[in-house]
Amino acid sequence: MERRDLKVFGCTDREGGIYRDILIMGSGDIKGNVECRSYKVFGSGDLNGNIKSETIKINGSGYIKGDAYGIDVSINGSGDINGNVKCSTLKIAGASDIKGNVEGIEVGIYGTCDIDGNCECEIFNGKGAFEIKGELIADEVNIEVIRSCEVGSIGAGRVIVRGIGTEGFKSFTFFKGKGEGKFKCDVIEGDEIYLEKTEANTIRGKNIVIGPGCKIESIEYSDNLEIDDESKVEQIIKL
Repeated sequence: MERRDLKVFGCTDREGGIYRDILIMGSGDIKGNVECRSYKVFGSGDLNGNIKSETIKINGSGYIKGDAYGIDVSINGSGDINGNVKCSTLKIAGASDIKGNVEGIEVGIYGTCDIDGNCECEIFNGKGAFEIKGELIADEVNIEVIRSCEVGSIGAGRVIVRGIGTEGFKSFTFFKGKGEGKFKCDVIEGDEIYLEKTEANTIRGKNIVIGPGCKIESIEYSDNLEIDDESKVEQIIKL
């Protein structure tokens, strides 16, 4: 059976189902689960169900009541997802509230985002105001502190948190910078860790560099540790 397109230019309600491409330019309300090749919202679109699509793009105002499964998921406007997100790439340049877990290869937050669950990916890039209430699990975590952001805990191979205005990064030792706002996290674990503008209870890793503007309760390290004079550490434990 050949799939058909669904295009909404006015104000209308449609039933869910299997489509080829879905385009919402006006105000559309889709009731039920959807499977399609692409789902794009440039107006206002509510999907009352789960969605499975290669491309999910919200440039206007969108709401997905269920889970979202895709290859490329991007939110440039205002897009809330009431379930889990599983995709290859997730890019949030607008505002988003995700009630479930996020699972992907690469996750980038450049706007504002709240994730109520966990976030698991290979590469995480954060450059905005975000909160992950659960655990952030990744091979590589890169966070640029422009505004205050918060993560419950981090488990990663490499973690870099830097303030804005940092340039010329060549190694952990010589990586300096200034920033506004704070990054808050309960526990950070990783092999290689570099932090600026960070408040944390426990930092645990092999090679750790604490740059300027940090407040840490406890550091546990096995190989190397450097602490900037502008930062405060309550307890240091050599493993």
